[in-house]
Amino acid sequence: MRINWTPNLPIEKLIDELNEIERGLTEDQKIDDVVDMTSLPSAPIPDDIDTSYPVWAMDSAGYCLVGATADEVAHVDIIQKDQNEEVEMRDRNGMVNEIEDSLGSEGTREMAEKIFDLLRADGRIIFDEHDGFSMEKIEDREWNRILVVALRDDPEEVL
Repeated sequence: MRINWTPNLPIEKLIDELNEIERGLTEDQKIDDVVDMTSLPSAPIPDDIDTSYPVWAMDSAGYCLVGATADEVAHVDIIQKDQNEEVEMRDRNGMVNEIEDSLGSEGTREMAEKIFDLLRADGRIIFDEHDGFSMEKIEDREWNRILVVALRDDPEEVL
């Protein structure tokens, strides 16, 4: 079935059109049976947006039809922010895992997270949207001081 909506119209108009089509379906039909949801008209979706979210279509104002059942609206800036936060959290967990591994059998996840937070606050761990987290090389004697600060319940000393 052909969709008449164009991206210069608000995304809500696309939802209205899809709902109208859905109302005309028989009990045993689904919207996917009559509309190719992967080929909806759309304004160009930025390359850095992961459309597996899924993002079905976007209007010219940046509002997107999203969600597994294509029944939610989100602005592209919010989608981008959420996806960046997800990537940052995944990268953070990877970096914390590396710190925990370097602590050996005496290290805990909690201690690794404290060390991560201390190093991040001190600027020794930085996050770049393209490269993720990176940590500057820290000498062994410096690690001892970092561990002492991390082991305190309420560290007053800043690295």
